[in-house]
Amino acid sequence: MLRIFLDKIEEGDSHIDLTGEAADLTSGFEGGYLVSPVRASLEVTRTGSEILLRGHVAVEAVLECARCLDEFVIELESPIEVVCVIGSNPSDLAEIQGFIGVEAAADYIDLTDEIRDLLLVLIPLKPLCRADCLGLCPKCGTNLNKGSCSCSRDDHDSRWDALKRLI
Repeated sequence: MLRIFLDKIEEGDSHIDLTGEAADLTSGFEGGYLVSPVRASLEVTRTGSEILLRGHVAVEAVLECARCLDEFVIELESPIEVVCVIGSNPSDLAEIQGFIGVEAAADYIDLTDEIRDLLLVLIPLKPLCRADCLGLCPKCGTNLNKGSCSCSRDDHDSRWDALKRLI
């Protein structure tokens, strides 16, 4: 869990480095897996019942290339800015992005869900191992990044012949 204990945060400005297990963030993470601990470096400003957290989070993930199906490692890194309001009902602020409600009796702020949401948005819709990935041969399935195949490249589709005669 990525938690900040409230008794460690003094009034004013401070800095906190957090490290969490990748397993804490795997919920909702599809199409790959996390391979490094989650790291967060945060500047903390506490003023009364409000705590402002600013910084960045990072983790390494293994994704599957959409073209060649090989796995590759990608660094997911994002800035984070969260306002924690101590003494408020967590469900009152749940729908407001960037705000976390913390009950008055709580011992810690749990950033796990906030950080998971930030990192999930960073996963590309069509992950590519590299920009010039050649993908797989549509006929034999050979990974064209690793070598060529002997399949013919004749892409002629006779269904379009009638249209070609009109031109």
